Amino acid sequence: MQSKIEPRKMRQWIHEAKIDAMQAKLDNAPETTVLRKQSVEHSFDAINMWMGTTHSLIKRKQNVATEMSLYVLAYNLKRMM
Repeated sequence: MQSKIEPRKMRQWIHEAKIDAMQAKLDNAPETTVLRKQSVEHSFDAINMWMGTTHSLIKRKQNVATEMSLYVLAYNLKRMM
């Protein structure tokens, strides 16, 4: 039963319009997703998942670059063995 004193309210996220616009863009050009999977971004994600993380543990471009360099070094050493 719905309260007559406090009616139900539907709340919308502040960025909902941006998400809807992006979804419409992807619906109009589904090949975009295929192209992104072929880019270098996919390789970095694969290495991060291999290391057991899904995001960079630190912030700032220089620090993330150092972290990624260590991940790539470890990945290459493992493949060499």
